[in-house]
Parts: sequence; structure tokens; C-alpha cells
Amino acid sequence: MKIITYSAPAVIPKRNDFSVRVRVPGGKWEPLEVYEVKVDMHQVREASMAYFDMEGAVETEITYHAGTVESAVIRPLSFNIPFE
Repeated sequence: MKIITYSAPAVIPKRNDFSVRVRVPGGKWEPLEVYEVKVDMHQVREASMAYFDMEGAVETEITYHAGTVESAVIRPLSFNIPFE
């Protein structure tokens, strides 16, 4: 099992509405940089993005700092990825 993390591109603004961390199950948490992206080509909006590569199973922790999360959708839905 392996995780590879990357720095966010230097020219793209960073965001602090989310914190994201990943780890091999039971391992040390590794923080990811979160940065701004534009989504939806017809009704462009700002969003937050973080990325990493992995080999094997990983745990991901995402914390939203701007309010309470009532529900979540993790895609692809066909993988039935659990969350708590």
C-alpha cells in the first residue's frame, strides 16, 4: 500500500474551506493542499480540490470548516464507498 501526495500548483489560489488528509489504514495522516478550481462549463462556480495517488486501500478525512455537513455523495456510486 502506498500514497503519493502532491503540492497544489503554485499559480492556483489555495482554499481553506476544507481540510483533507489521507493515510494507509492505521498509518500516519498526510495533509493535502486544497486549492481553487472552476467547475461546470455552463454555470461556472468555484470549488475546492485536493488530489493524490494511491496503491491499495486508503482512508481519507475531509473536514468542512464553513458549516455542518448533512449528507455526502461519494462517486463513483457503483463502488459503494462507505463514509461516516
